[in-house]
Amino acid sequence: SANLAGDVLWFTRNSYFKGRSSKSSNGVTRLSIYKAQRSGEEWGTIEQFLYNNSEVSIAHPALSVDGRRLFFVSDMPGGFGGTDLYVCRDQGGQWGEPENLGPAINTPYNESFPFIAADGTLYFASNGHPGLGGTDVFAAFPGAGGVYTSAINVGSPVNGPKDDFGFIIDPAGSRGFFTSDREGGAGDD
Repeated sequence: SANLAGDVLWFTRNSYFKGRSSKSSNGVTRLSIYKAQRSGEEWGTIEQFLYNNSEVSIAHPALSVDGRRLFFVSDMPGGFGGTDLYVCRDQGGQWGEPENLGPAINTPYNESFPFIAADGTLYFASNGHPGLGGTDVFAAFPGAGGVYTSAINVGSPVNGPKDDFGFIIDPAGSRGFFTSDREGGAGDD
């Protein structure tokens, strides 16, 4: 699959497509997900994600290892509050309806920055689950049918009293990266 060969790039940016910016009915420019296809050395064809909507933000795409599930964050109506994590499943070339990951993952606050590890573990950031301060990184393990039924704080040294988020880890589970605004960095996050 092209998704697995590194020829497809999923990304977030302000709602801007084919030279036009779109704003919500109250004038807010929201976030949207896009997909770019590589052709040789160039990133060419850019497509909008099926569920982009100028009235809500849809952001932080994370593709499962098999390329069949796309996780993302949104403030769309019907969530638990703030921003929630959702997944769409590939249904033979088209993405199915967004599915909210439910109250084991989502809180009345903000969940964001999903990442699916090679073993299926969902890593994400939250300022609603009990943490060590600010936004923390959490892990959720898939249960029966791939459903995530609980989330655990990954603890120190990843999490601390500042904001910690954007966690990714290599397929071996031995080397990872994350974003933080803790002391000792080159600046804010």
